[in-house]
Amino acid sequence: MLKQCLWQSEPLTSKGGQMAVIHKRGSTFLAENYRGIMLLPTIAKRFHALIRKRLMVRLHGQRPQCQIGGFAHMQVPFGSQLLQVFGRIMDAKGLSSAIVFVDLTNAFHRLIRELVSGVHLPREAEEILQALQAEGLPAHEVAELLELPCLLQQLNEGMTNSLFGLHKTFFKILMHHGASFNPSPFTSLEQPLKEFACSCGKVFTSQQGLSCHRRLIHNEFAPEHAFLAGLPDGQEFQKKPVEVQGLARVETIQAQGPLMHMEDRRRVQISQLQHELERVQTDLLVTELPPEVNTASKELRTALSQTTKEWFQLFCDEGYDERLAESLPDRWIVLLGGPEGHYDAWFEAEFMQWGQDDLPDVIADFLDGRAESLVDDAFCELVALFPRFDLMQKRTLLLAKLNCLENEIAGHFPHRT
Repeated sequence: MLKQCLWQSEPLTSKGGQMAVIHKRGSTFLAENYRGIMLLPTIAKRFHALIRKRLMVRLHGQRPQCQIGGFAHMQVPFGSQLLQVFGRIMDAKGLSSAIVFVDLTNAFHRLIRELVSGVHLPREAEEILQALQAEGLPAHEVAELLELPCLLQQLNEGMTNSLFGLHKTFFKILMHHGASFNPSPFTSLEQPLKEFACSCGKVFTSQQGLSCHRRLIHNEFAPEHAFLAGLPDGQEFQKKPVEVQGLARVETIQAQGPLMHMEDRRRVQISQLQHELERVQTDLLVTELPPEVNTASKELRTALSQTTKEWFQLFCDEGYDERLAESLPDRWIVLLGGPEGHYDAWFEAEFMQWGQDDLPDVIADFLDGRAESLVDDAFCELVALFPRFDLMQKRTLLLAKLNCLENEIAGHFPHRT
């Protein structure tokens, strides 16, 4: 406040804030269901509100006639309508015209970005000083910034987990301890994060999701400004950081030492499995079986289960235990001797073990000709839908892994379950 009142200049920290990522609606795994809100410092907002009315009165009489931004009763659509009318008038009169969009602050922010992030300056400090003075920034303020190793290092106090990025002004991506961040709307951070991890000798794993620990920045890695040095400064990074094509996430970094607690790693794995399970269930809905195929499949499994029990009983009655052991795999024997409900699981599991070419002969031999009509009518439909059974197997495995991880967390961390 003293700097603003006595020097009549706005501090650099008033131009930035905290970027909060907020879920709007729908699936949490889709980037378009998130939005970003820049939270400005409270002191800066109060100061702006205090002087805004007085400034508006003074500027209103000095503004150009075509200036519409920042004034009352000037809505955003009015600007586009004004340009459209101007273009139509010029076109009707047959006159050449042009509409020029000028960003007067772009050069200033490109220079400020280097000072804020602490990256290596491509020009000498004197040249930077001259350029900033030409933009109206006081020399003593520039000198103060040049003496700091990284301005963001001061802003990091009190933050548990964070990643930093810059876009014209600076913003911070906040995360809670051990929280999974799926997806990251800031896709421009993905490649720089990977390059930075490689430069530090870390392993960049292809895991979907991110769980940060405070040691990721403070202890294990180089200072914050070293990470920011890897951020691109070209045209690619000038795009809106919230633009996401499809599903993109900042991936997990793993170093030689444990960066995350055991509980954090397990929760990240659970989040990844849940995302994969949601995708598999969506694919299953797309490949849903028609009613007639479901009926044929049920009849085939019923006949197969009955024949299996009869065959097994025949072997047991005649004492062909050795022959049974040689003819059937071990997993079949376990299932055949189990409860009634195991037969469906057996059929589904064995159906997916064979290829499409081998399966008809195996089923026909196993049924011993007792259900040939069912095989002829229903088996061709079942083989055509073989990918669906593969999805069912994958869903079963995912559910089993999720159950194991949840039980592990409940056993080791019962107070947090």
